[in-house]
Amino acid sequence: NGVMRTVRQLVDPKTDAKFLKDCLTAGEKRHVLGADRFHFAVISAKRANHDHGIFNIMVVEAHFRAVGIRPTWYVDSGSADDYRRLGLDVVVGGKLCPARNMALDVAKKKGKVCVQVSDDIRKWEYYDVEKQNFRSETTFKKANAAEKGCKTFTLSPLAAAQFLLAKMRAAAG
Repeated sequence: NGVMRTVRQLVDPKTDAKFLKDCLTAGEKRHVLGADRFHFAVISAKRANHDHGIFNIMVVEAHFRAVGIRPTWYVDSGSADDYRRLGLDVVVGGKLCPARNMALDVAKKKGKVCVQVSDDIRKWEYYDVEKQNFRSETTFKKANAAEKGCKTFTLSPLAAAQFLLAKMRAAAG
């Protein structure tokens, strides 16, 4: 569909590999896990019955499907059928906190890392800027200058999860 084509144009399949190669150290790269080691959970409620919400849902789902992943949608009981009609993998998770906790429990039982995402993300983008110290800054002037002209990567949600987990696991302490 059109949403899938748009996402594929936005996220070049080669970008994820280049991003992980360029932005992780050798030590961090040892901690990169494959897609099968993650449980991707989209926490959502009451969005699948109006056009704007459905569009957002389709954008998020398309980002995952572009890299061969079908996330699990944790939704409220009243909306579950609406989400299923969109062809999503749906679990009734209840309200926000119970749904988040359920996703954590499922990931733990499966021995996977739980990655929870919002239901209205347009894209995952990384700005590769040098470490900055913005303490004592009262405006965004210095931060905006650091961002200007830096290398950016538009990623899949998989690469974003791999990057964050590798950084955390490689961190000393």
